[in-house]
Amino acid sequence: MNDTVKDILGILDAGRPDLQVAAAQILGELRIKDPAVVRSLSTAGSRSPVLGRYVLEALSRIATADALRVVVRILLENDSLVDQASHVLAEAGHAAHPAIAEAFAEAPADRRLRLLTVLGRAPSKESIRPFVLGLVAGETCDAAAKILANAVVNLAPPIAKLLREALTEALSQPLAEGSVAAVLSLLAAIDPAAARTQLLHYADPQFPAAVR
Repeated sequence: MNDTVKDILGILDAGRPDLQVAAAQILGELRIKDPAVVRSLSTAGSRSPVLGRYVLEALSRIATADALRVVVRILLENDSLVDQASHVLAEAGHAAHPAIAEAFAEAPADRRLRLLTVLGRAPSKESIRPFVLGLVAGETCDAAAKILANAVVNLAPPIAKLLREALTEALSQPLAEGSVAAVLSLLAAIDPAAARTQLLHYADPQFPAAVR
């Protein structure tokens, strides 16, 4: 890191509010991927909604794994920046999925839905676990099922296979009726022939009507 970048970080950390905004803009334009830059932007992101917007823009340009982790954290913790953070993650595409997967289990239900919406734009290997967690949790099951149902049509065969295997495994654990029904519906949509045995099994009268 050269002295000029150090000076910019100094302004971002302790300058006047308007100069902090300018510093964040410059760091984004320079696309400096140094971890120290990402750490400073991470700290600055929580100071004010105005500065936070420029921090998110800078992080979107830097786009390293650490930068995208910061974007996810901002989405989880900052109510005023949720929409912009969601947009940044969606624009990052698959590059953002590992960061989302890391944070998903600890995210509150409303933020989980935001993250699932991002993942549903183009599901990847890393998106499978979050989707399964969303399906087995009662508060997010219906929304997760709807997002996945819209995405299933365009799944690449390798991702479809991994998702089918993960959903099949999920059925081996105790699940609420709604989750079982959602999983079965998705399995039928992904590969009806492969799901036939499971669908016949759950059609048995021993299972609740909501599942049958």
